[in-house]
Amino acid sequence: FAQFIGGDYPQVTQGYRHAFQPSEHCATPYVLVTVAAIVADTDAEADDLALPALLSRLRRLRGEIAPLPSLEEARAHPWTERERAEALAARNMIVGSPAAVRARLEALVHAYEADELMVVTIAPDYAARTRSYELLAAAWAGEGAGGRSFGAAVARVGV
Repeated sequence: FAQFIGGDYPQVTQGYRHAFQPSEHCATPYVLVTVAAIVADTDAEADDLALPALLSRLRRLRGEIAPLPSLEEARAHPWTERERAEALAARNMIVGSPAAVRARLEALVHAYEADELMVVTIAPDYAARTRSYELLAAAWAGEGAGGRSFGAAVARVGV
């Protein structure tokens, strides 16, 4: 379930588990939840790194299709209170410090009864994206949500 695209609807996966019919290909239901997240050393830094995604979301809500703006462009945008509220309301992204993001991800894993969690990071640049994955991997090291052990890998994806 792509939470960052479809919204936060754990009842979808609950319905899937309830209606699941075993087959030769899959004996038991399996839920993979995909979320968008940006992790930084502090909540404020993560909020700053999320600005380009917020501005992009705001533009899409207004029918404007354009590449992801740079961090500089997003910082320079003359945000009104209404724009910021609209963008934040439409944001399906988990943003914050390692502890804050881990807590939100654990809550999602629990709500969706997820067997697997996949995180995508849309950050302004390669260094911020890599750092986000590194911080997330460190925060997830060891036992994850609900007693499940979730291994974290640092994804190194080209820009």
